[in-house]
Amino acid sequence: MRDELNPAGVHVACVYPPDVDTPQLAEENRWKPAETAAISGTIRPMAAEAVASAIVRAVERERYAVYPDRSVALLAALGPLAAPFLRRMVDRRVRHARRSRA
Repeated sequence: MRDELNPAGVHVACVYPPDVDTPQLAEENRWKPAETAAISGTIRPMAAEAVASAIVRAVERERYAVYPDRSVALLAALGPLAAPFLRRMVDRRVRHARRSRA
């Protein structure tokens, strides 16, 4: 989409936010499976205003990938190198959540 719209002067950006502290997240957390909660439960949600500000700044600077949080940007940069470790960590948390639920 970015390549198609760029000649028309339209900027396209993709935002990669962590959990955002909104009523939607609060409702989602009520129904979230234990496995999902085990994975995302350690991440502190960002304020919606902070995410919106990061998006505006990135679009003004014509960034195509928007990482509103440093930890998300670091994960994006190091993700391919850290993938084996991250998979093991997530698998361990999911197994623990399943055992706790049983």
